[in-house]
Amino acid sequence: MSRISNFKNTFEMKLLELKEIRDEFLPYFELPEKLDNHDVLISIKNSLYRHIQSDSFKKIKFPVTNVGILPQDWYGIKLNYFYARQSIGPLNPLKVIFAIDGAESENASTYFTTCCQSANWSVLYTIWKSYALNMFENPNEKFFETAMILRHFNLEQNGEIDNVVYVDSSSETYEFPTKILEEQICIVDTTCTHKGNKELNDFIIKSLKMNWKVILTRSHLKLDSLGAEYCQLGSITVLNEDLFPEPKNDPNFNYMEPQTFKSALKNAISSHSYFARIDMIYPFLGSSKINTLINKKEKRLYSNYQAIKNELVNKNSDLIFHKNHIFITFETEYVSSELTDFIISKNKFLKNMREKIGFPIYYSDSFGFDFCSVTAYSVKRKEGVGGLLCRLSIGDLDEKDLNESMSLLPMIIKKLRFK
Repeated sequence: MSRISNFKNTFEMKLLELKEIRDEFLPYFELPEKLDNHDVLISIKNSLYRHIQSDSFKKIKFPVTNVGILPQDWYGIKLNYFYARQSIGPLNPLKVIFAIDGAESENASTYFTTCCQSANWSVLYTIWKSYALNMFENPNEKFFETAMILRHFNLEQNGEIDNVVYVDSSSETYEFPTKILEEQICIVDTTCTHKGNKELNDFIIKSLKMNWKVILTRSHLKLDSLGAEYCQLGSITVLNEDLFPEPKNDPNFNYMEPQTFKSALKNAISSHSYFARIDMIYPFLGSSKINTLINKKEKRLYSNYQAIKNELVNKNSDLIFHKNHIFITFETEYVSSELTDFIISKNKFLKNMREKIGFPIYYSDSFGFDFCSVTAYSVKRKEGVGGLLCRLSIGDLDEKDLNESMSLLPMIIKKLRFK
């Protein structure tokens, strides 16, 4: 099969994006005049991002554990230091984490963590330890890592709505609650929702107004870094923290001060070493320029997703299209014990697609890239045998380039699905 598109428009678009980022943060960084290879694009973008992160850290003096010498405004982020091993966070979390301008509230607190899974673990551990709650309203489709945590704390149960509502933005169809009862806590993993998403931000503002107890977790590796897998950073944002019930104290432990949900959460982050180091935090989070580029990228991804859905929906009736307009998932012939065989086999196929056809697709357990990415994970089948679900994440491609290569997608999905 010959090349269908040279992705000329995509490379021009991405080079312009790189120049905007370079001009904003690191004007002396040299960029090529032309791009024509996705491997080169990935390499240049990662190099630029790492240089930006390294250069930005020079503005923070040593010792970094001295709260008195932190800059008051670090690339639009007002840093708030709790304690070296209890997480650093932004004083303006609604702007930094969710791009909500003009809505800062003293009732919103954010703690940076090493990643989103450490954020989820810390939150669920704190709730489990503090309140001994054991009933969750869950979406039917959860990412496997989230399901593992819920099972670990024996929190994944079926039943009527009880004390905690869990919303996972990776689910096929997730919905933000329209009402949260006074005795309920709502946890939302926002990772698969774009920064600045109106539905999410409206929910946040409403939660603050209605005094709902809400915890928002997020990975900043995916959608907040414009497609560069170059860091580790997650966060926990707690809304109306002072309204959370007082935790049940352990009678075997002598507390130096009265326990609050805030202190219990910080202790959980600290004791499990899930706090983010200051050099993990990167300046993109507070940048209005980056937020504008993210918004443009979201619009392109949405348009691409709708075009792909229209192309595939009648040809593959069992494909699962997700509300976040990022993922397409489908079952494969493989069982869960064959994951290694799947990775080896499909990596060879995807490499051929890049080198011989020129289609930008890679095996990666992450998403939010300029290219399409593929991963697989175990799911329970009705007959009880663990199967492999394949997840295809849509890349940020120019509309014309995508249309020229659209005919490849049914073949790609077929190759990924079958042995």
